[in-house]
Amino acid sequence: MKKLSKDIGIYTLANDIVFDQLIALVNSVKANVGADMPVCIIPYDDRLEKTREYVSTEENVTIFQDKEALSKWETFAEDIWRMHPSAFKEWEKEGVNGVYRLGMHRKFVAFDGEFDKFVFVDSDVLIMNDLSNIFDKIDDHQFVTYDYQYKDPNHVFDMTNDVAKNVFGQNRINSDIFCAGFFGSKNNIFDQKKTDSMLDALSSGDAGMLYINGPDQSILNYMVMKTELSYYNFGIEMDKNVRTGNTVVSSHFEEKEHILYDRGNKLTYLHYIRVPILAFHRICRGMNVDFLYRDLFLYYRYLKDQQKRPRLAGRLASCHNQNTLKQRVIRKVLGIK
Repeated sequence: MKKLSKDIGIYTLANDIVFDQLIALVNSVKANVGADMPVCIIPYDDRLEKTREYVSTEENVTIFQDKEALSKWETFAEDIWRMHPSAFKEWEKEGVNGVYRLGMHRKFVAFDGEFDKFVFVDSDVLIMNDLSNIFDKIDDHQFVTYDYQYKDPNHVFDMTNDVAKNVFGQNRINSDIFCAGFFGSKNNIFDQKKTDSMLDALSSGDAGMLYINGPDQSILNYMVMKTELSYYNFGIEMDKNVRTGNTVVSSHFEEKEHILYDRGNKLTYLHYIRVPILAFHRICRGMNVDFLYRDLFLYYRYLKDQQKRPRLAGRLASCHNQNTLKQRVIRKVLGIK
């Protein structure tokens, strides 16, 4: 990879609830990108006691501090969701007060942050490659992804109505949809004029396309598509013989020296999508919870001190068996929904 510049960096979104995932992610960055790659943690909320202590011991790891920017994007998200015809009513039925997963929208502060070029990754991601392909492509495009969410637009827009199709057309929906858990972009591409224009369009009916169960992902896709940013998706553009999968739902990846390969090609990242937060919490406390590539996660979680890696005990349990009374109590104690 090229010599690292202070103008590039990685953002993630985290708090103490995803502390184990955060450490694994940072360790994977340092091992596979470089120890001098800056990582900035955007706080999901104020539960940061362990996170702050951890950051104080790590080189090139910081916490995003601009409260004004955090407030700006939260207000932007709240304004948008108030335009939606049914979001608040549906969330209230599920016991949610206000905007569902409001903290997830804080990832938008990356567009106001310290890096001229950045890659954003969810905390439940392991970086497998040096990301040079992503950063290089940002030189030529305003927004870069590497995923296959376009195959399932139902988790981005509400496809039970025709709003998205009428606004963007079926061809763009088939090709421009992306997952908000991994993307690369540039600073200051959404100025006040653009956000005001989007708010006007959303208030005029566009808000009806938004998918209420993936609120930040739906809004971010709308932002990129509505402003017609120059967009590049490796999952579409890269030659099919060398592109790879990237999610934990794929069981065919091969591991070599703690790196995953897809048909001989090194993954750029592994996203533990659909693995519940509680599953990570449990295995890091020695509970024998089963999910794909869990040993790889544990390797990176305890990369700096393998002696502390827990020995899993007890009967093997599915990570998706989370709805017992005991697990509901644990989730309540942890503040996990």
